[in-house]
Parts: sequence; structure tokens; C-alpha cells
Amino acid sequence: MTVYLSGMAVNALLAVAALILYNATPPGGLHNAAAVLFVLQPIMLATQFMFFMRTDVYFVVQDLARCRMLRRLGTAVSARRSSGGARAS
Repeated sequence: MTVYLSGMAVNALLAVAALILYNATPPGGLHNAAAVLFVLQPIMLATQFMFFMRTDVYFVVQDLARCRMLRRLGTAVSARRSSGGARAS
């Protein structure tokens, strides 16, 4: 599971490094580049939660659920619920 999250950890480290660089440099080119890098990292982290793209978070949830085919299970559950096979709780 840690292998899946290593990309997200790199994004977090880049965000921290960009914030430090932003605060340590005077206004100018490097200062602006650090600002852009800092703004882009949360966007890159947010894209990891797009389950339809089978991103890192998808595989983490798949491992935690102990399910080999998470997408197939989700499709089966939603089909069962839409056909009225599930009880209301």
C-alpha cells in the first residue's frame, strides 16, 4: 500500500519545498515559479481521488476492501440496488 501512496507523498513534499522556496526568495522569477508549483500540487493530489481513472487511491481502497475487482463489485452492487434487490435501511 505504501507504494501506491508514494506519488502522493512526493506531491506533498514538492508543495512543502515550494512553500519554503517561495518564502525564502525575493519577488522575481524563482519566487513566481515556486508559487505556481505550490498551487499545482493540491490539484495533482485531488486528481488521485478520481476512481474512474483507477488512480493510486483506487488501488488503496481496493486493498483495504480486500477486493480483487473493485469496479466489478461496485457495478454489481449498483445494479442490484437499482433493480430493487436491496433492502432500505
